[in-house]
Amino acid sequence: MAATVDDVHALVAVFAERDYGAEPASGVRAICACCSEGSVAADPNHGEQWVSLAAPPDEIPGLLDGWRAAAPDRRSWAQPTGA
Repeated sequence: MAATVDDVHALVAVFAERDYGAEPASGVRAICACCSEGSVAADPNHGEQWVSLAAPPDEIPGLLDGWRAAAPDRRSWAQPTGA
């Protein structure tokens, strides 16, 4: 779990440096077709939130351990779920 906006940005950066993906939950939103054609204002800079990850499964724990080590009092992670 990323406790602050900076922690979320740091996690995204760790995965981006390896050309992998990390998408904060606040970055994904279902909207109707009408809204998708216009401008939908949103603030993606929420504090603590879930982040979806896209990387080889065997590399994810090491990337998350490195990210957590930079601020262990604020950063944590649990075993990733999903396919």
